[in-house]
Amino acid sequence: LLQAAIAGDLLKFIECCKKGANLLIQGPDHCSLLHHAAKSGHGEIVKYILEHGPSELLDMTDSETGETALHKAACQRHRAVCQLLVDAGASLRKTDSKGKTPRDRAQQAGDPDLAAYLESRQNYQMVSHEDLETAV
Repeated sequence: LLQAAIAGDLLKFIECCKKGANLLIQGPDHCSLLHHAAKSGHGEIVKYILEHGPSELLDMTDSETGETALHKAACQRHRAVCQLLVDAGASLRKTDSKGKTPRDRAQQAGDPDLAAYLESRQNYQMVSHEDLETAV
């Protein structure tokens, strides 16, 4: 399952899941399947995990770096994967062990357009959150 996530082999990945593989497993590097698929830019596998896995995977952090799947996708400049994760509700404010947000990671990776997108979505999330608090 881990190899399929890293390689981007969607058919093998789905086949393993149908045989009962656990989407919460982690590799020897303490990264989830979602981390690996996001880092590798495999959007179809990311989408499958988001649709079939538990919601806790979305903001699960890698125990070594504190990065979420969104951090990993932003570091690698995988815009489509970042959009999938953001649309699924990934936290844009969560910081890694160095205090960096996914937007900071995109900026460091030299992708100002991705950083601007993440910042605009972060502002939107904050406004939506404030609206929800006001409504109560």
